[in-house]
Amino acid sequence: MAEQPYRPYTDSRLYPGAHLLGTERAERLRTLTVDIEGLGADDIVFAVSRALESMYHVSMRLISELCGEDKALDIAKRIGYLMAGSNYRKFQRRFGVQTLGPERMCMYQDLAHLLNGADMAHCYTEYDAERCVVRRTRCSFYTQHPKGAGHYCLATEEGFLQAYRELDPGLDPRLTMAMPRGDAYCEHVFTYKGSRS
Repeated sequence: MAEQPYRPYTDSRLYPGAHLLGTERAERLRTLTVDIEGLGADDIVFAVSRALESMYHVSMRLISELCGEDKALDIAKRIGYLMAGSNYRKFQRRFGVQTLGPERMCMYQDLAHLLNGADMAHCYTEYDAERCVVRRTRCSFYTQHPKGAGHYCLATEEGFLQAYRELDPGLDPRLTMAMPRGDAYCEHVFTYKGSRS
């Protein structure tokens, strides 16, 4: 590990598009009532983030309509499984380890969330010698969901957790709180059983 302990990401205020726009500007971007000459980096990051979120929700709705709700839930879980598996393996290879441990898991969670858009910038981590805790107050799979589509987030989360369990036998990942279940935020607790990074 690095000489200095990893300091978790704790401040989303300067993340492009996460706070600086305001409700009126966000609505103008959504309704395409802005001029090209007035676009800035915050606008673009916000709009691209929303477009990716919208694609997820539209896809889930179409799958449900065409193939049934059970198939849509299966696919949402598979999406989470494939995303988490791919990214976790990248971090395992980066450090040449199978078990990341709490500090590296914290690094992984911060980086993976920050690279996934404006809503994911509202994800905060902390760690100690045995576990990493991740709390999310906004989420690209839930925060902007259309009516009736918020439950797909939980299926996607199931896929994330399944991938982590399979790739790292020293890891016990749990979703202890979830906005789709009515909690104020989502909380993941990643406990490493008997291993130190």
